Amino acid sequence: MSIFSNCSNNIEIQSKLLNCTEYSGDPCQLLENVQTILDILYWANFLFPTIFFSIALFGKSIYLMILIPMYINSDESIRKSYAFIISRCISSFSAIISMFMLRTILYKNSNYAEVFLIMLVDDLSFFSLLGAYVNLSILIYFASTYPMYYCQKITLRRIYYLIALNWTISLLISILSALFQASTFSIGGPIECDKVTCEPILDFIIYLIILISFTLTILTMSFVLVNLIRRHKNLGNQKEAVIRLFCTLVFFTMFALTEAIASTFLIGQVYNNSDSNCENFYNSHALIKAAIFTSLQTLAWSIALCIDPFLGIFFDSFLKSQVSKFLENNKFWNYLIFKISFFKIYRFA
Repeated sequence: MSIFSNCSNNIEIQSKLLNCTEYSGDPCQLLENVQTILDILYWANFLFPTIFFSIALFGKSIYLMILIPMYINSDESIRKSYAFIISRCISSFSAIISMFMLRTILYKNSNYAEVFLIMLVDDLSFFSLLGAYVNLSILIYFASTYPMYYCQKITLRRIYYLIALNWTISLLISILSALFQASTFSIGGPIECDKVTCEPILDFIIYLIILISFTLTILTMSFVLVNLIRRHKNLGNQKEAVIRLFCTLVFFTMFALTEAIASTFLIGQVYNNSDSNCENFYNSHALIKAAIFTSLQTLAWSIALCIDPFLGIFFDSFLKSQVSKFLENNKFWNYLIFKISFFKIYRFA
């Protein structure tokens, strides 16, 4: 007789748990826990993030379609303002692609090289994105506080050097991080990382790196914002920059706090992290909380990437004017708006 004979619910992986008999409690309750975990992972870690990532991918594509031609046709002063914004946009775009690629790891047995490449793109996107936020804040500080120095000393070429330096440092950190991260997903790489001793230490190191990165980014943006407000009590032309930086800081801090709370819980959570179906089955109660916070991280990241392009356009009057020109001159958008308007008129006529 099956251990689940008296259970009212049936799940797809139930057949893989028939030999998990070394538990004195109620197997039906554990089966409900497993179903809860699967539901959480499907809705909050797969379906909704996939929808948000799709919206973000569409938004970033349009964003780049507007930014790049505008950048090419602008003078140096405009390029200096938008060089790092384009770099940040590319980082966000690659982050979205990497998150789609990470979904494939969950549903197939990938080799070490595939996992390493996906982790490398994901980490590179993350660290270069944070670096872009830091550098943008510093450039805003110099442009607003020391305008003569900014115009004369901070040339477009030097900004290109900063962008290259940001990507180089991010790449070096990402290679090291991806080498270890890939070893926890697959075997056969240059580094072997077991789940008992190596993986907890690795998770803690990555947690510290991410926490320090978030903290430095928030402190930098806060420093620039406070100095802008203190030095320019009558904000005048700096009002838009201050509002944009303030909203970015609030939004970024909320996202960072969500990530930090979830990561802190997962680091402090003690449960048997095993590849064994039975071990996970026995520890399903603890794994529910882990599934919630893991999904919360993914959901927060997907929402952040989804909102970012719209936030950048909304608080930039020059960029908003470029968006308006793009929509007016683009035949596809005119056709789409016409079809939507025609549908509304036809429907309510």
